[in-house]
Amino acid sequence: MFSGFIIPYPYLSLQALSLGLTLEEVSVINAVVPFISLPASPLAGLVGDNFGYRYVLVSAMTVLGAASTSFLYVPITGTGHTPRALLVASGGTSYSLVSATWPLCSSDERLKKGACQAYESSGALDHVASFLACNFTVTEDYKLQVMKTIETLDGTFCHATNAVLEEGSAEKIYFSCEIDGHPELQPCRGSWRATFYSYLIAKTVYQGAMNVVFGVLDGVTMRLAKQHGSDFSAVAVWTQLATAAGALVPAFILEDGETGTDSSL
Repeated sequence: MFSGFIIPYPYLSLQALSLGLTLEEVSVINAVVPFISLPASPLAGLVGDNFGYRYVLVSAMTVLGAASTSFLYVPITGTGHTPRALLVASGGTSYSLVSATWPLCSSDERLKKGACQAYESSGALDHVASFLACNFTVTEDYKLQVMKTIETLDGTFCHATNAVLEEGSAEKIYFSCEIDGHPELQPCRGSWRATFYSYLIAKTVYQGAMNVVFGVLDGVTMRLAKQHGSDFSAVAVWTQLATAAGALVPAFILEDGETGTDSSL
């Protein structure tokens, strides 16, 4: 159980970065949260002494689950989430559209299966070249096709490529250009304050509930160990080993997620 609580914890800072928060802002949140959530355990002890610790444990685990889910609904900021197109020189001052990359801004959209393909089926990718914020003349405006969803520290992005042209040739000259004014391929616009304080509240509740659960479980374990003549120190050692092993799980998940194109992470 301890290991299960720890598994998502290392990922939270990466998730905060994906919402547009900076390393400094994430560090501030991580430094402040332990102090804000400090009263949770004493209050839980007071409630447990008067109403019973079974009620406290069930309530704390319910709050912990709700707080974990709330991270998925923290609003995203507008930092570093601008749609961009890739062009290739096709002779003289003429250029061809090679690909386009744009962000999935809302939490619902990022989690929705097939969200990127919905742009293609709606016709949003038919005339991307008409909305380029650059002075290049695009002579071949081929229709783009969604190829993959990309997960980065900056967020979740859709990537559509030209079915005729190929990316990555070293012999070709490529140019990057912002997509501006497109009715559907829009930059993520959000409030920094809304993201920062929403994330701060969510992590404070998460941390406080986790502290309460850990404290109650430790007390229950000590009582059971004494009741059945077991050694609590041995239980504590195995608990720490399981917790350390659980903390390694996100590393393997994130490593696989960065090399693939699946958005299930």
